[in-house]
Amino acid sequence: MLKNYSSTKPRQKIDYLIFFTFIPLFLNFLFLFPQECFILQPSNPTLISIYFSNFVHTEIFHFAGNLIYYFLFIFLIFKFENNRKRLYVVTLTFVTILPILNSLLIVYTLPNLPPILGFSAIDAGFLGYLLFSVYNYIKYSWKISLNSSFLWSIFLFNISFPALYYIGSLPFIVILAVSIFFFLGEAPNRDIIKKPLFKFFKISKSSKERIIKIYSFLA
Repeated sequence: MLKNYSSTKPRQKIDYLIFFTFIPLFLNFLFLFPQECFILQPSNPTLISIYFSNFVHTEIFHFAGNLIYYFLFIFLIFKFENNRKRLYVVTLTFVTILPILNSLLIVYTLPNLPPILGFSAIDAGFLGYLLFSVYNYIKYSWKISLNSSFLWSIFLFNISFPALYYIGSLPFIVILAVSIFFFLGEAPNRDIIKKPLFKFFKISKSSKERIIKIYSFLA
């Protein structure tokens, strides 16, 4: 039996305290009192830097940008996710395991990089979780049949603009085109003739408007 997402349970005070107070205060503390040993040197890593480099910042714009993204993602996750247990399990994974995996990946694949620091990897984790939450909300709340192509569409649309900034216009155009392809419903499942887009136009007008608003807001 599918879970009913239409009646989201009210958040408890502890939720807001942890996500909007404790975590930001921890990041602020590390920003105000940075330690050299917290910064990851890929060619000479330490146990401390492998973990804490994912939380420390030394530049105000870098710190403010990551914090703003964090607040935005958590705010939206609170709107779409009503499974508190899953939220806390995912968050615990993001602040314990993800930092280590991210640092080790850099150390073993890109050891010649300059010093690494920042909350970006964890922000990216929350962005992925946000997409998952939106996908579940739409699928189970409105009883609309969505496949993974919807998630891929939003994800690719979001990374297309960083690609334009860091790589160039050609990757931007390619990624954007693939994003549109997924949004139209032609998932690469060998059934190219099938057009889930037709199903999209058969759902109620209010549901279509909600999907388009969510997609536009996230993108």
